[in-house]
Parts: sequence; C-alpha cells; structure tokens
Amino acid sequence: MKKAYLFVVMALVLSITGRGWAEVFNVDNVADFQQALIDSTNNIEDDTINVAGGNYDIPGGTGTLTYSPGAVSFGEDNHSITITRASAGSTILDGGGSDQVMNLDTTALVDDSNAHITVTGMTFQDGNNPGGFGQNGGGLSVRTNQADITIKECEFSGNTAYWGGGAYVSSPLGATVSITNNTFTANTGNYLAGGLYASSSGTVGIRDNIFDGNMTVWEGGGAVGQSFMGTVTFANNTFTGNTASNRRGGGAYAESSEGTVMFTGNVFDGNTAAEYGGGAFGDSSRGILVFRDNVFGGNAASSKYGGGVYCHSYEGSVKLTNNTFSENSARWGGGFHIALNQDSVTASIYNNIAWNNTATDNGDDIYVNDDGNGNSIGATVNLYNNDYGPDPNDYYVEVGGDSLSQGRNINDDPLFVDPATGDFHIEEGSPCIDAGKNSAPELAARDFEGDPRIIDGDRDGKSKVDIGADEYGLIKVIAPNGGEVIPSGSPYTIQWTATLEAASFKLKYSIDNGKTWKPIDRGIVDTSYEWTVLPPTRNKTRCLVKVIGYDAFDKKVGTDKSNDTFTIEVVKLTYPDGGETLTSGDPLTVTWTKNLTKSPVTEVILTYTTNAGKRWRRIDKLIEDTGSHDCTVPDVPKIKSKCKVKVVLKAANRKTVGKDTSDSYFTIEPGL
Repeated sequence: MKKAYLFVVMALVLSITGRGWAEVFNVDNVADFQQALIDSTNNIEDDTINVAGGNYDIPGGTGTLTYSPGAVSFGEDNHSITITRASAGSTILDGGGSDQVMNLDTTALVDDSNAHITVTGMTFQDGNNPGGFGQNGGGLSVRTNQADITIKECEFSGNTAYWGGGAYVSSPLGATVSITNNTFTANTGNYLAGGLYASSSGTVGIRDNIFDGNMTVWEGGGAVGQSFMGTVTFANNTFTGNTASNRRGGGAYAESSEGTVMFTGNVFDGNTAAEYGGGAFGDSSRGILVFRDNVFGGNAASSKYGGGVYCHSYEGSVKLTNNTFSENSARWGGGFHIALNQDSVTASIYNNIAWNNTATDNGDDIYVNDDGNGNSIGATVNLYNNDYGPDPNDYYVEVGGDSLSQGRNINDDPLFVDPATGDFHIEEGSPCIDAGKNSAPELAARDFEGDPRIIDGDRDGKSKVDIGADEYGLIKVIAPNGGEVIPSGSPYTIQWTATLEAASFKLKYSIDNGKTWKPIDRGIVDTSYEWTVLPPTRNKTRCLVKVIGYDAFDKKVGTDKSNDTFTIEVVKLTYPDGGETLTSGDPLTVTWTKNLTKSPVTEVILTYTTNAGKRWRRIDKLIEDTGSHDCTVPDVPKIKSKCKVKVVLKAANRKTVGKDTSDSYFTIEPGL
C-alpha cells in the first residue's frame, strides 16, 4: 500500500511540475550548449551546465550564447543556474573578434529572486559587442533584477564592448554581486570599464582578481564597481598597466552614493588616467570611503589630480590607513589627492607612507582640498603618524587652520627594499617600523600580504603597528621568492631569515597564488629546509611558499611568503619554443623534457596551432615518452605568425599528468 501511495504522489508532482528534479547538462559543442541554456529555463529546479574542455567557436556555432528566462523562446523558470567547466582542462569560449561570447539575462522574469547565476572556470576571449550605449560585456554580460551573481575563476582576454569590455555584471535591485579569482587581460571598454563593470544597489565584492593591460576611454581602465546605497569592496586585487585614456580611475573606479566604498589589500602598479586617480578613483558622496593596506607604485594622472589615488566625499567621510604611495605622478597630488566638499566632512589620514611622488603643481606626496564649497572654513582633516617627503611642496592642504589636526608625522626615507622594481617592503632599520598609531581608524589585523599587524618589529618590548602597507616581519622568505622554475620531484632548499624570538617554523606551499595552502612540514628549528617538490598534475605557474614562525611557547610571532610566484614544472616543451621561422615541408624535431609525474606516462599527444590556440591539430600520438619526435612542418597557404606546439602527457587512466606549450609564437612560411 505504501508503494502505491508513493507512486501516486510522485505522479502528481511530475504532472504538476513537468519535471521533478534538477538537470545536469553535459555539453561539448556550441549547439548543445545553447540548447542546454534554453532547456534549463523550462524546468523548475536549480540547474548546472558542465562544459567540456576545448575551444568553442561562437561565430561558427549559434552566435552569442544566450540565456533569457521569461523572453521569447525561453521558459519562465525562477531558479538558479551554474555554468562550469566539466574538468580541469581549458574551456575557451571564443568570439572571434566579431561576436559577444555570452549573454545571461533574467530581467524578463516577473520575479527573478531565486534565479541566481554562477559562472566558473570559463575562458572568454576575443568577444566583441560592437556599437554604442547598451552594447555591454564583450566577453560576458550578466543582468538580473534581484538575483545574486557570482563570477569566479574565469579568464577574460581581448574582449571589447561599450561598457565592460571583458565582463558586464548588473543587478540593480539589491542583489549580491561577487567577482572572485578571475583574470582580466587586454580588454577594452569603448566608453566605460575596460576589464570589468560590476554594479548593484546591494553588495559588490571584487576580490583576488588580476587586471592587466585593460583600457577604457572614460572611467575604470581595469574595473568599475558601483552600488547606489550598498557596499563596494575591492580586496586583494592586482592592477597593472590599465588605462582610462580620457578621464578617471586608470586601475579602478568605485562609487557608492550613500554606502561604503572599501579598497583593502590591493596592489596598483603602472596604471594611468588622463585626469583623476591614476591608480584608483574612490567616491562615496554621503557614505564612507576607505583605503587601507594598499600599495600604489608608478601610477599617473597625467593632467590633473591624484597620481596614486583620488578620493572624493561630498558630506561623508574619508579614511586612509596604512597605505604606501611611491613613484606616482600628477599635476596636483602625486601620491594622493583628497577632495572634501562640505564643512561636515572628515578626512582621517593615518599610518601612510607617501614618498618620492611628484606633482607638477602642488602636493608631490599629499594634496588635500578641504574647501570644496569655497567658503574658506575647511573640513576636518586628521593627519597622524604618516611618513612623507621633507620638502615644502611634498604636503599641501588647501585651507587647514583650526580644522586641521596633525601629529607624529615623520619625513624620513622609509627604506624600501627595491623601489626601482616595485618592491615597497620596508627593510630592517626603517623609521616606519613601530611608528604607527594602534588606534588608527579602520586598522586591519593584517597587512596587505596577510602578515600580522601590531607586532614588536623593533624589539623594544612594545608592540606597535608600522607605517605603510607592509608590516615589517620577524621572518623573511629568501627562496623561492618569485620567478624560479623548479622541476617537479627535485630537491629544493627553502631558505628564510628570522629573529631569535622565532623558535620553530611551519612551512606551507600554494599552487594557486595563495588561494589555498598545503602543508610541507612543521616543527622545523633551522632557517632552511630541503623540500622534495611533489609533482602536480600539470605545470603550475602561480606557486608560493609560506613560512610561519612560533616562539618557545608555541605562540605565532610572524609569517612571510614568497614575494612573487614561482613555477613547478612537470614538462617543458623545448623546441619549437617561440621566435623560430619554419618552412612547410621541412623536417622538424619536436623536443621536450619531462620531470617526475604524478603517475607513469603511457601516452604523449602532440598538437599544433596556427591561429593562436583557436584550433589545435594533431601531430601524433606516441605510446611512450621519448622526449622527442620527428615530423614534418605542416603546409600553410600563407605566412602564419601565431603558431605554437603543445605536448600533453597522459597516464594509463587517460588523465593528464603534464602539459606545456611553446612559450611564445613561432612562424610557419609556405614552402617553395
């Protein structure tokens, strides 16, 4: 009787809903991908689309991959969708320079409160959404009314649109927008936001991303983050070589009319804006604007304000705590420029290094316009425990007077490790060690690299915070410290320095630039360690080592990690590796070097591309690893200058245990 009852219930559920369970769609071509996007709007459960590794030619398929529940040809499902790669292999969605890659839009639904969207592990390249206003997101456009949006672990490269060349993400009715662990490279916003545009009236979080070489005309060369009344957070991102050619925010632009804008733990290097904020532009008109634990080096606002940062508040507050500004330039305020409109505004400037910046007019290091309304009264400015240049033009406040409060500032060389190469860590003996104020507003528990704040760096028995983004640690990693290539399976000596307070050490390593950490060993009493490097499943180029020190009572006293990433190399393609010119029909010997692999190699697959990786063609499949293979340079109808070779090592279970491609392009010319 129970079995019959269950059958009736399930039959009733299925007759009412059409489908009783969520679907998992597994796709490996553009047509099936598009059909899965349509089908997922016709059931009433949360859905996942697993996209197999490979190259997906969008113009040659269905055109822009589109998901639009509530619109014509789609269902009206108010449930979530997750689009993810099915395996660790590269999943490349290629717009071919002519088509937008993907458009996800739930705004046609009457209620999209549950239609949350997650995109993870995809590569969006060469997308193009041409035209003017409204043509947004060359690589990816995501629009909802109130559904949450999550974009993580994706790559955006060479995409173009009016707003958000790489990605455009918008949810205007209070949703959470999360952009995490992505890379944005060489994207173009023809008007706004070269790499990323992200907005919501709720919370916008942009964390742990890399923005490199993106460009826009107006605002946000690397990224724009906006929230009307909520919070915009830029945390632990890296901005390098981004440009806002006509206006402001070369690296990043952030605003919240009545909420909070927070920049914390970011690095801005070599970004440019024509007018305001070469590194970053921040605006919270009636809310709170915070910059803490950021590093600004070599940024420029070529014609106006704030080479490193431009800060604006109409009637809110501005807080700058423990930032480092050096080698930045502008007309006014080479290091940073703060603009305060109303007399009720407060600017709190604590524990910052502003050193060796330049301004062609006033304020080489610091410029504060405390009289934006022009009544000669001046807003409240608190300036404490900062280190800036000793020259009269290094520091400029428009009005000052009774509204300016200052003290314990110093004018001494902070002793950076190597400012010429962008290393703004402070050295032993720096006057900034233990010279900050522990009660500074918005003081974080850790510095821009995650090292503990408020330690006894000068060993005088008193724990005080340092000035600047870097907290001088009791421990310093010497090797590997960035740029090394370590063969898998080989021994490698990890080295570090430490003071006497550190009695023992724990070692960890990361293969994803610090996102996750794996243990190496603990209880080490020396300052070096012979590490046998375990083989990953493929070459890892974003590796770090971390050393954690403990005193005799097992209390943590300091930590440090590699300043930059190093590589653990499983296999290295050695020829052709880039720069060569080959001729069709000539003999060619492809060579590679294999290090220790996670499993024995039973198969080697060699492929080549003549169009920058959009399509790979088979050279051969080998049943053993010989380290070389003789073949013939393929025929080409005309000169091909974007050629590479790829070697893939497979284990008996068909899983990849090593992969490498030519470091750069080589050329193939037609034969005679």
